[in-house]
Amino acid sequence: MSYLESKADGSGVAGASTTKKKSPTSAAIVREGLRPNLSATEATSQLKVLCRKFAALTEKVKEETKVREEAEREAYLRELKDAHERTKQELRFEKDKNAMLVSKALELEREKSGLLAAQSAATSPDSAPSRQAQWDREQMQKIQTTLQMTIDELQDEVTRKQDELESFRERAQRERSRTKQLELKIRAKEHVERDAEALKEQWEGELRAAEAELGNALKQSEEADARADEERALREALEEQLATLNEVNAALEQRCNALIRRVELSAGVIQDGHDLTMQLRDAEIDNETLMRELKDQHFRREKELKMEVEKALNGKCVVEAHVAELEADVAALRTQNSLFSEWMLVRNENALIAKTESLESPSATKGLRLFSPSHHHYSPQNRSRHPTSRVPAGCGATLADEDEEYDDRVSCEAGAHRRETLPMSEPGERLTLFTTGDSIGASNRTVRASHRAVESSSPRQLQRKRWSAGASDVRVSRRLSTASLSSASSSSTVSSLANTDHNRLRTLMTRNRELQQRLQHETLATQNLEQEITDMATSYTPHKRY
Repeated sequence: MSYLESKADGSGVAGASTTKKKSPTSAAIVREGLRPNLSATEATSQLKVLCRKFAALTEKVKEETKVREEAEREAYLRELKDAHERTKQELRFEKDKNAMLVSKALELEREKSGLLAAQSAATSPDSAPSRQAQWDREQMQKIQTTLQMTIDELQDEVTRKQDELESFRERAQRERSRTKQLELKIRAKEHVERDAEALKEQWEGELRAAEAELGNALKQSEEADARADEERALREALEEQLATLNEVNAALEQRCNALIRRVELSAGVIQDGHDLTMQLRDAEIDNETLMRELKDQHFRREKELKMEVEKALNGKCVVEAHVAELEADVAALRTQNSLFSEWMLVRNENALIAKTESLESPSATKGLRLFSPSHHHYSPQNRSRHPTSRVPAGCGATLADEDEEYDDRVSCEAGAHRRETLPMSEPGERLTLFTTGDSIGASNRTVRASHRAVESSSPRQLQRKRWSAGASDVRVSRRLSTASLSSASSSSTVSSLANTDHNRLRTLMTRNRELQQRLQHETLATQNLEQEITDMATSYTPHKRY
């Protein structure tokens, strides 16, 4: 029945096209098909006629298109052949012309060589040049110049012709490639035509099958004519049912339209869900790349912090080595200070001895003079150079008191280190120091002054070095604090970016779930409507069969 209805639709469309009227709607075609005025035999005969007309028209159109395509192909091939022949003729003409030019150039070359040989033969005898020979020479030169000019012109013409020949060859090559392309297109068109013929044969087979079905339908229609008497009694009931069915059909059309709209909406929802899934994948990929970049940045920052810590440790080692050197210098200065204190004690003893010498008899001084040169080469000139020998008793006592106070202060400052570094002086050493006190008194003062200057300057240098070490430690601590702050800020930015990405992912996932729920509801609604339509169709078929 569906095939017959479709053929009836086609017949209705064909009739509308022949009568140039408005094409009827599907509902009108159904009403015309359900009218009791048209019998089954008339409908089948009209359908057969329409099918034959349609087949004849399709065959005619195919033949016309085939003839037109063949004519166009032949005309195009004729044009290509004419163009090819023209190019061939032009090439032959140019080739002949070039051959003539080459032969002419060769003749001119031969004439030139003959003239040159004649000139060489004429100039060979040793005779006095005459006017005739000079005139001949001038004429020869003129002929040579003209020949050279003509040869140059001919060479230029030959090169130009060769260029034109190359261009003609290129054109011929392009024409050949174009002909090959056209042949390929013609083959493709022939292949398409073969496919069309195969499709035509397939349609003819389908048409034969349709004709067989029409024959079966005719048989069924004859049987229906036999049952027509029985059906006349039920016509009134069927007309009433048709009215109700038309109403139901209108309602079903509305419902189908609603279903189509819902299907379109569900397709849009599916597309939105697909887009959201793609956005979710893109967001996941962006999140992965962002996390990877943040991890790389964190690793680089950690590496930089490690390098800065290593630099700080190296600076610390350098500072510690510097401090150790300074401590060694301080220890050396302390030992020097203890030596200076010992020298001061010896000087005080020398001063006291000098004082007692001035009060004692000359015999004691002689004994001392006899004793001192044998050991340390003591002389009155050295004694006169020593400043303590010229100082009075009161002044010597005051100097001794000041030296004792200075020694006490120095011994208080460096007593512990002197006990560890310096052992007690032996009696012989003290005796040598006692005997040589006058000879090195002046140098002792200069050393003591330099020692005091070193003592006064070394604490400042130590303080400066300690301050510089403290400043370097402060810089290292500041770098560490800034690195910790930068790492904290980077971690905060990472956490904020991760939170925003997670929020976006959550929103996308929730929206995807909502769209999936809506799609499920739409599919359930469409299934329910299809079930209702099938129920109505099943409820209608028993009445029709009856």
